[in-house]
Amino acid sequence: MKRLNLKLFRDIWKSRIQYGAVAFIIFLGVAIFICCYEAYLNLNLSYNAFYDRMNMADYWISVDWVGRRAVKEINEIPGVQAYGRIVDDLFIEMGGESGEKVVGRVLSLPESAKPAINSIEIEAGQYFSRTLGREILVERHFADYYNIRPGDWLTLEKDNIKSSFKVRGVVMSPEYIWVVKSAQEPMPTPRTFGIIFMPLREAENIFGMGGIYNEISFSIASDQDKDKVLEQVKDILRRNYIKR
Repeated sequence: MKRLNLKLFRDIWKSRIQYGAVAFIIFLGVAIFICCYEAYLNLNLSYNAFYDRMNMADYWISVDWVGRRAVKEINEIPGVQAYGRIVDDLFIEMGGESGEKVVGRVLSLPESAKPAINSIEIEAGQYFSRTLGREILVERHFADYYNIRPGDWLTLEKDNIKSSFKVRGVVMSPEYIWVVKSAQEPMPTPRTFGIIFMPLREAENIFGMGGIYNEISFSIASDQDKDKVLEQVKDILRRNYIKR
C-alpha cells in the first residue's frame, strides 16, 4: 500500500503543472461565480430600493376603457392605492432627411403632481408646469439615444394628426428600467421605440378618451388580505361591465 501511495505522489509531482492548472481553473471559476453572485445581489437590492422609492404598483389591469368611478371605488378599498391612466402608442417624428418615425408609447400622468404609485424620478429638467401647455417627459434610454434634452421639441403623430410638444424633462420609471415593448418584442432598441409621459388632459385629447382610462394600476398594503382585496376589485370591475 505504501508503494502505491508513493507512486501516486510521484505521478502527481511529475504532472504538477497540469494539476496546478486544473486547480487554478477551479479556483477561477469559483471566484467568478462569487463575484457574479455578489453583483446580482447588489443589483437586485438597487432595483428593489428604486421600486420602493417610486412605490411601484403590484397589479396592472388593461382594458378597452373604464370610467373614473371604477378607479375611485378601487382606491377606496382599505389598504389599496390605485390610479387610472391612458396608455397607447403613436409615432414620434425624429426628423432628418430620412423622415424616420419611431414608435412611442404614451403614459398619462397627473398634471399637477407625480402619481402616488408608479412615480417617476426626474434626471434633468422639471415636472409639468402649471400652464398646462403641450409638454412631455421623455424616458431616459430614449432621450440618451437621440440626445433629447429639456427644452427640445418633438412632433407626435396619431391618426395622421401631428402635434408638437416641448420636452419638459428626462425621467426614469420603475416600470421601464428595462424597456420592453411587448411579449412579442422583448428587446426593442431606443432607435425604434421610446417611452413618453404626458399630462392626462393632453392624452385624453390625442387619443379621444375624455373622462376614461384604459389601464388601472394599484398596490395593496402588506397587512391586507390580497385574495380578499382582489375579489373586491373584480366585483368593482364586473359592476362596471369589465368581465376580463
